[in-house]
Amino acid sequence: MKLRNLLFGTMIACAFVACSNDDDPNPTPNPTPEGDGGVAELIVNPDLLKGNITKSSTKAAISDKVYGNYMVYVFDRATGANLGFGEVDEKITIEKNPGAVDVMVIGNVGNTLNAKEGGITGKETKAEVLAFSRNFFDSVDEQGASGEESGEKTTSEPSHEGAIEGTSQSSHLYPFTLQSGVLNKVGYDEAGEGEVLLTSNKIQLYRHVAKIVLNKITVQNKSITEGDDEVVYSNPKLDVKSAFILNAQFETMLANVNRWGSVFKDGPVMGSVDLDQFNAWMTDAGKLATATVRPYIPVETKKTEATYKQHENYSSTSVKGEFSGSKDFKSGNTFYVYESTDVTNGTLLVVEADFSYDSPLAEGERVIESGYYTVVLGKEGLNISNLNTAEFPNAAADMGVRRNIQYNVNMIVKAPGSKNPLIPNTKVASLETLIELVDYGTVSSETTFD
Repeated sequence: MKLRNLLFGTMIACAFVACSNDDDPNPTPNPTPEGDGGVAELIVNPDLLKGNITKSSTKAAISDKVYGNYMVYVFDRATGANLGFGEVDEKITIEKNPGAVDVMVIGNVGNTLNAKEGGITGKETKAEVLAFSRNFFDSVDEQGASGEESGEKTTSEPSHEGAIEGTSQSSHLYPFTLQSGVLNKVGYDEAGEGEVLLTSNKIQLYRHVAKIVLNKITVQNKSITEGDDEVVYSNPKLDVKSAFILNAQFETMLANVNRWGSVFKDGPVMGSVDLDQFNAWMTDAGKLATATVRPYIPVETKKTEATYKQHENYSSTSVKGEFSGSKDFKSGNTFYVYESTDVTNGTLLVVEADFSYDSPLAEGERVIESGYYTVVLGKEGLNISNLNTAEFPNAAADMGVRRNIQYNVNMIVKAPGSKNPLIPNTKVASLETLIELVDYGTVSSETTFD
């Protein structure tokens, strides 16, 4: 009797479950156990920087093979094995599903994607992918950041309206547990029959470059200390000739395990001038150094063709003009650089200008002194109050140059500049800066040159 009642109760329970599933418009799939070695499918809809794009709009011809600009990579979490890759918003088949996986999205990295070119699609492990790096000239960052498709590239503000963001990007590793026999979905609103929604939250990508914007220069008529004397430069004016970048990193890592993790790679550097000029400045800066005035970067070892690369587009003559008071710059004032977290050997933004003032010795005459005003980006003076620290964890006022951050630079000039861009004026402090970080991320900096 007890056995018959038990069987009868079980039949009723099964019938109830069946009726419930019939009433559910989106029934939960009944997959084979996760991690059983069966086949699993994955599809990812990431949070791309220009919004959600369709698969057809990501296509880009690379060598003799077509890859999407945004690619998804799936790794076995335990072994790190590369289980497969594919385009965003496209099914990726995992033949032997381990269950626990790490997923990463990498975008706009050009031939880096192409296995035939030694790219990451040919890498067999997660460690190999995370150790992969590439340089500025071999990436899309040189042309993508400037908004140029081909031909002459500029440092002017890019126009990306209606276009896919041109700079390279990557997410960190996202852990998921795949289920076999179904389509595992990430970043979508819902799952249908034969599908399972792992999360509706989208995988987030960060650009590999930082955006440097020379926002404003102000000339102040204030008393400053020069040696033991108080000096006032009467009726000061500044005639800006150009702005340029020195000591920017030439290479970047492709990705990081952590959210907004650093992709800084210490290696060769770039600048707007040729190798001979840069080495001449290094030698001269070493000679000018005193116990209290030190070069902005190490100058003891000269650069070689292997350790220094000229990038002529790191100079802008659009930043120019003579003025008193303040001047805002609207064009030709933007540069894109890779991460540089070592502030003792940081990326430099330099303004070349003539500083003029009324002669204290001859009434009616003007004194003109040519010089350079240099900002070590991210070393000091950062205002991070407007930075979304949830999106940029562990941001700090002395973090150097970090990716996906816009550095709005404001300079305050009070005196003639240095004769050498790699060392401050050894007689008088001439510059103050305030750099504001804002969500490009953007930050701002204002520097005063006394």
